Amino acid sequence: MRIVVVTPLLLELYGDHEAGLLSRDELLQALRLLEAYVFRRAVCAIPSNSQQKTFATFSRALRREKSHYLPSFKAHLLALPSYRRFPSDEEFRREIQIHNLCKFNKSCSYWLRRLENHQRKEPITVGDYTIEHILPKNPELSSSWQQALGPDWKQIQEEWLHRLGNLTLTGYNPELSDRSFLDKRDDQEGGFRTSPLRLNKGLGQLEQWDADAIRSRYKAETNFVDIVPQAKRLRLSLNMPFADLDDPKGLAKNVTGIGRWGNGDVELGIATMAEVPYAIGLIRQSLERQLDDAPGSQ
Repeated sequence: MRIVVVTPLLLELYGDHEAGLLSRDELLQALRLLEAYVFRRAVCAIPSNSQQKTFATFSRALRREKSHYLPSFKAHLLALPSYRRFPSDEEFRREIQIHNLCKFNKSCSYWLRRLENHQRKEPITVGDYTIEHILPKNPELSSSWQQALGPDWKQIQEEWLHRLGNLTLTGYNPELSDRSFLDKRDDQEGGFRTSPLRLNKGLGQLEQWDADAIRSRYKAETNFVDIVPQAKRLRLSLNMPFADLDDPKGLAKNVTGIGRWGNGDVELGIATMAEVPYAIGLIRQSLERQLDDAPGSQ
C-alpha cells in the first residue's frame, strides 16, 4: 500500500529511532500498527480525507522518552475518535466479510500477499501473481458451474464473487479463466492441487466450490486469532478450546464461559519481543486446527 500523507510521520519515527528513542523492534511495531490502521480503514470504507490532518498532528501526542514513546504511540492511535478511528477487530471482521474487496485492488492484493507469507521464514515473492476469482466473474457461467451452485447460481455469484473466501493468487490466471472448479484444481501446470502457495493448499483437497465452501474458507483464513493492541501489551484470543492447547509454559489463560471479547477459549498476553516466538507457536496451533476443520481437509 502507498499512502503519501503518512510520509512526514514516518520520517519522524525513523528520526527518533536514529536518535535512540525507539528501538528497532519498537519501530517495527509502530510501522505495523500504522499499516493496520490504513488497511483496516480502507476495508471498512472509512473516508480517507481526514488522514492528512491525523498524520500531520500525530507526533504532538507522543511522549519522546524511551520508556513512554511506544505506549503513547499506541494509546493515541487506538484512541482516535469517530471517522478518524482505528477499526476494531469486530468491525474489521464484519466489513471484510461483506465488502467487495476488488474495489480496493491494491488493498486486496496486499491482504492476500500478507496471508500467503504469514509466518514464513522464507517469504515467497508474489509480485508476479495476480488475483484469481475461484468462482469466475463471467456473468454467463458454464453449465458445470451452474450445476455446482444450484438453481440460485446467479444470486450466489453476485453475493460471493468478490468476497475474500473466493479470492486467491495464481500465476496462471488466463489458463484457469472460467474453467470448472475441478479443472482449476487439477490443471497439470497451474492447478490449485500443485500450487506452491499456501493459500491454495486447502483448495486442492476440495471436491466442489459453492457458497458453503467460500464461507468456510474465509473462516479458516481469518478467524484463528484476534489481536487487541493495549497500552503495554498485545492481548490475543485464540479460536480453539483451552483443553486442546499445548502450552508447556502455562502462559495462556482459560476464559471459557467468562464472556471476554474475542473468539475461542484461550487468552494470551504479549508484553515483550522475547515472548513473541513462543506465542507464535500457540497461534500456529489455532491456525492448524482451523485448517484441519475446513471442508475437504480430512
